[in-house]
Amino acid sequence: MVRTVVIAVVLLFVALPAFAQEDFPRVEMSLGYANLAYPCCSNTTFQNSRHSGFASTQGLNMTKNLGIENYFAYYGLGGKDTIGSSVSMIANIVGAKIAARTDHAVPYFVAGIGVGYLTDQVSFGQTSFGTRFGPGVDVKLNESMSWKVEFTRLSFHQQFTTTATVFSRKLVIRLESFHGHCFCALLLTNRPVA
Repeated sequence: MVRTVVIAVVLLFVALPAFAQEDFPRVEMSLGYANLAYPCCSNTTFQNSRHSGFASTQGLNMTKNLGIENYFAYYGLGGKDTIGSSVSMIANIVGAKIAARTDHAVPYFVAGIGVGYLTDQVSFGQTSFGTRFGPGVDVKLNESMSWKVEFTRLSFHQQFTTTATVFSRKLVIRLESFHGHCFCALLLTNRPVA
């Protein structure tokens, strides 16, 4: 059973170059710093200032100009609420991405829906429906990496209602440029030795 799964995974990674025959990346992942302007709202009394966080996007480009993108972020909001002493926010938003690809830069617009979750040290937190939209640009560094800068709006509606402005900078890794070779090498060299 294990051998069958390993062979199936290796064949999947060997087939990845077939997805890379186009002039645009099929799969893109980014990791980086995000800065959130989170205003005061009715349920909690955060400082009306900027908060640092970590954001990651995972994208699948269906065509040269249209793709699907998942946005996952974590932000530390501080400790001026009446419930707990340290509040954080987790956001997970899935949506569409429209891009105008050029040789050196890719301006784009994203829009999506998802969920936001506020946590603190005392209560169980609050969950709310969320939306995200805004422009950004990917500046090409080399064949497999680019630098992403975006300015988006996060809005949450239900248990906690607010709108936040997000400015983020991320490093994008384009998986089509690896052609599957490094994944197979990692898979084969990390097997246990009997």
